[in-house]
Amino acid sequence: MLSHENTDIAIDAIEILGELTDETVEAKQEQWDVLVKAMVSQLMSSLFCILLIPSKLDSDVIDLLTQNLSRLDEENETDRAGTYHILSMA
Repeated sequence: MLSHENTDIAIDAIEILGELTDETVEAKQEQWDVLVKAMVSQLMSSLFCILLIPSKLDSDVIDLLTQNLSRLDEENETDRAGTYHILSMA
């Protein structure tokens, strides 16, 4: 979703990623377990994920975020919000 051609969808994915990785997020262990199980289930259903190494996944996310920075137009309010969310994860 981070590489979706529609920047609005990519921005929404960026915002969700930022919210999930925010250090102020408070959740019970049970909530984190449900999230992790759902993510793992989704990843395992994709053949592409069989080839991924965790460090490659991290670098891919960073590359995708960087690519989004270059295609966002700061004259557009929605794109500015996307830029903010990307930079807040740095």
